[in-house]
Amino acid sequence: FFFFFFFQAEDGIRDFCLSRGLGDVYKRQVSTQSTWANIPISHFKNFTKSIEDAKVIVIDSNLSIDAIEWLCDTGKNAIIAFDPISVEKSKKLLEKNLLSKITLLKGNIKQIATIASHTKPQDTTTPNPEELINTIFAQAAGKESRLRYVIATRENEAICGCWDGKVKVVRKVGKKVEKEAVVSCGGAGDSLMGGFIYGLLNNYEIEKSIEIGMKCAELSIISKYNVNPELSPSSIQ
Repeated sequence: FFFFFFFQAEDGIRDFCLSRGLGDVYKRQVSTQSTWANIPISHFKNFTKSIEDAKVIVIDSNLSIDAIEWLCDTGKNAIIAFDPISVEKSKKLLEKNLLSKITLLKGNIKQIATIASHTKPQDTTTPNPEELINTIFAQAAGKESRLRYVIATRENEAICGCWDGKVKVVRKVGKKVEKEAVVSCGGAGDSLMGGFIYGLLNNYEIEKSIEIGMKCAELSIISKYNVNPELSPSSIQ
């Protein structure tokens, strides 16, 4: 049973002129963001059993810090994934020890650098992905930490750090998609995360999981839909 919180265009169709890419949502959704931020914990408590039994929880970063904390604590047996969406929202993980309560963190290089800079000054102009990832794992370190994967994206490259007693870093460069074929970059990050989680659930190695995530992202940016209709297990293998 999966329990997903997601955030996307109402009609599921991206239009290039309104999509800003880089993990930012549409300007026309500002009021929706506010709505998500004001959802009380009491609402989520109506689904406590489902959250406790979930295998995967993808938390929307527009939720309040208190709601995020409650979901992390209640769904602690699940893979808990978090994508900051923006630099400002990435700072939420610095509150209430949230960084150590999630399993998977994915963000673009600026968002990852913002989190890492909390404990160690970082070069935000030309940041070193491996150093950022190592800093974040050190920041979340502790007996109770559940952080296992950190993915930093930069253009068509994904740098994934995996913690299993020590940090293992895998770099994957996606296929270069011709500019004329790109419909929108909005949703590519969600697709990458979804593909990566698919790999984890199927017990693939970290290299294969990030490769699947990259293929999902590539399919996303050439489609007018958030989820490319051609997406299937065979198309990402």
